[in-house]
Amino acid sequence: MKFNKMIYIMTILLLGMSIILNIYQFNLRDKMNREYKVLTEEIGAKEKIIDMKNSRINKLESKIENMKQQISVTEDKSEDNVLEEIFPFEYEDIVDITFYRGKEKLPMDIDIEELKQKTLQSLYWLGDNARANIDFKELLDLEPIYIVFKLKDRTISYIYFYEKNVILMNGEAFHPGKYLYLVLNQILAPNSIIAKISRALEYKKDVENENYKSNYDSIYHFSRLEVNGKDFVQWEKELTKLNKIKSIPFYSMSEEIDFIEVYKEGIVKFDLSIVFTNDKYKTKDGITVGLTKDEVISKLGKPNSIRGNKWGYLIGDYIRFFIIFEGNKVKYLMETMPL
Repeated sequence: MKFNKMIYIMTILLLGMSIILNIYQFNLRDKMNREYKVLTEEIGAKEKIIDMKNSRINKLESKIENMKQQISVTEDKSEDNVLEEIFPFEYEDIVDITFYRGKEKLPMDIDIEELKQKTLQSLYWLGDNARANIDFKELLDLEPIYIVFKLKDRTISYIYFYEKNVILMNGEAFHPGKYLYLVLNQILAPNSIIAKISRALEYKKDVENENYKSNYDSIYHFSRLEVNGKDFVQWEKELTKLNKIKSIPFYSMSEEIDFIEVYKEGIVKFDLSIVFTNDKYKTKDGITVGLTKDEVISKLGKPNSIRGNKWGYLIGDYIRFFIIFEGNKVKYLMETMPL
């Protein structure tokens, strides 16, 4: 009797173990199937990503080729490779200049003659050193601006990338002079510090004040017109230690690539000018942003020249220090280095 009972118990135990084993095997197979399915989906997704990347690469390469084909090309090049010599039109041929971003025509609050002068000044004198060392792929995500020259007998357009200050012409990429960038900066980023300074130094304002008799007899000692005790050259060195937040390449008057640079500390460098935008920067006599014209005269005396809202002071043979006013108050101080 006891023996039969033991056999019964063992049979029950074996049956139970068999059921547990089957359940375990079922769960294991189910887990393996799910993991296999996930792995298969991951492999499929990765293959799709690879296909998408290959497709994008093909599209980018196609876009580059299309971009290159849109560049205006002139076959005859001058010996000096100066674009003035190979430009397909003359200043006098221009009836109008318009700028388009996509299909949108950009508004130009500027006299056509001034616009012609600034645009052509930025493009006519580009030499070998103006070539942009840039990969076309860097331009693909940027929205191009189309510069359209309406001439007496035809229309010619060029592709320009504002963010990089790069123009595509004559089969190559060039960095124009700074004026083209500054004109568009007034429209595309009117509240930027570059636009504000550019407006303060506008071409049409930079004319001799007819009511003021310029005097070049009095020469200021350089130490009186240094900002925070530094001249232009010393500030150039100091800028390498500051926090640069923007840098725009352009072809300079010295026939090489220079940069418009904006610094977090309130300084902007334009070519051969350094502009100080807040009252952290002062001259030996306490000339700084925020003073009135009368306060400036009481501290420094009358300027050597007045051109628009810009007062100039003579250091040696050149006027190298400027005070720019907005209304009756100092807006900016500017040190310059003559050519």
